[in-house]
Amino acid sequence: MQAMLPEGFPFHQFNEVQALYNVPKTDFLSYHQLIACIPTEWKSKLKKEEIIYRAPEYLFEKLVPQLKTCRFIHNMLLEKKTNIHTHHERKWEDKLSSDLDWKNIFSQVLKITIDTKLRSFQYKYFNNAHCAK
Repeated sequence: MQAMLPEGFPFHQFNEVQALYNVPKTDFLSYHQLIACIPTEWKSKLKKEEIIYRAPEYLFEKLVPQLKTCRFIHNMLLEKKTNIHTHHERKWEDKLSSDLDWKNIFSQVLKITIDTKLRSFQYKYFNNAHCAK
């Protein structure tokens, strides 16, 4: 779509696309098929509002200049990280009628024991998923 939108006019003409991108003359019908596929509502909005195209930022373009890609990706993930309380966490807070530090609670599981069965039990218990026999 970016190739089709010059500044000021909604779409490049076929001869302009041909000159810009070395498109063969035999692709004339493909060009018109592409233009015909764009809904008329979109075309009218483009003509009226003079929308300016802004190229998207791709992750690959950000990664290439980085020397430490793992650290870069880790920092990106941390920036987008959100703390969303699950249904089970809210249930525990309602039962105990206090705000709990869930990061500390879940990290304690790793510090208290190395036994995987106990860790699994604690995780299930915190999430109210444990079934007693």
